[in-house]
Amino acid sequence: MTRISLVLWAGTVTVLALVSSGHIARAAELKVLASVALTSALGELAPMYEHATGDKLSIGYGLAADLKKRVLDGETADVIILTRPMMDELQKQDKLETNSLVNVAGTPVSVVARAGAPKPDVSSVDAKGRSGQGARQVSHWAGGDVFL
Repeated sequence: MTRISLVLWAGTVTVLALVSSGHIARAAELKVLASVALTSALGELAPMYEHATGDKLSIGYGLAADLKKRVLDGETADVIILTRPMMDELQKQDKLETNSLVNVAGTPVSVVARAGAPKPDVSSVDAKGRSGQGARQVSHWAGGDVFL
């Protein structure tokens, strides 16, 4: 199990334990909405949770923005795993139970630039875009961006 899977496992078990411990009515089947980015990790973790608790997880995957829209349109789930800003917005719009947000995991982000190159301005989305305009190559990956 990778380190990120282990961290996600611990957070997911905590959240699901809260859901199934009486804070919310116990369910034989828990509906989970999660970003497609978590497909691999949850695919590995869900069977472990199901074996440990006897509960069944019904996981619906989608793009984070699509899942947010589905919740805004009235879809419900026992557990929703999205970015914190999206969850905060859903909370503000009364689409989530009051005081129910729990941070499950974080994603480290890094930016790399060639030695001697100017430091990219990543203080905002617009600034990051302008920094990339002068680069010969910009690569994106799950952990951050590389400006060359």
